Amino acid sequence: MLIQIKKPNSIKGRYVLFSETVLEILREYCRKYKPNKWLFEDVIEGRRLSVRTVQSILKQAREKAGTEKEISLHCLRHSFTTHLLEAGKGLRYIQEILSHTNSKATEICNLISQKPMGKIKSSFRHFLLEGGGKG
Repeated sequence: MLIQIKKPNSIKGRYVLFSETVLEILREYCRKYKPNKWLFEDVIEGRRLSVRTVQSILKQAREKAGTEKEISLHCLRHSFTTHLLEAGKGLRYIQEILSHTNSKATEICNLISQKPMGKIKSSFRHFLLEGGGKG
């Protein structure tokens, strides 16, 4: 359940995870729209969607969801990375998924999740509750 993403000017493509749920949604999409050359085609037949069109679709989805926070396509990539980290995946695994050739690039990504940090109890609070601050 992987999809290879190929870049026109690159020898190396990258693989991304593909879920059963997305597969079913895409099958229904293909039955309904019958794409020819590209999976997601522009209204001009035979052309792929432009980055600007995809950004516009993302903006419409954000508005439909009722959120005011600005998001970008790259933001979705960072969110996915954070979810992998929260699921206990290691940095090497995440590096491979993101197709980073240098581990520093993976480390630079905002991989620190606030969720695990919120579970850490403050030792200062414990110190006060136990009466350690008296005397």
